[in-house]
Amino acid sequence: MQSSAFVLSVDAMEWETIWQHLADAERHLATGARNRAQLSAIVEDLERDGHAAVSARYLLAMFENIEAMLIANRDKLRAELKKITH
Repeated sequence: MQSSAFVLSVDAMEWETIWQHLADAERHLATGARNRAQLSAIVEDLERDGHAAVSARYLLAMFENIEAMLIANRDKLRAELKKITH
């Protein structure tokens, strides 16, 4: 049987690891949002000026898909922290 001190130690280590991953995910989301906004503006400029924007639009769609995956990962990490702390 494990002592309660060991269980608390494992939970604290797990909490710290998840918290760090959550901080990383939030940072990546913030960076991605800035990049996506810049690329969106570039696509708008290209299209407004009559230039082909197919590649830029494709890249923008990829950014949006990655952002959706990062959001799902962030939400999963939040749920894991909630389980540990409650």
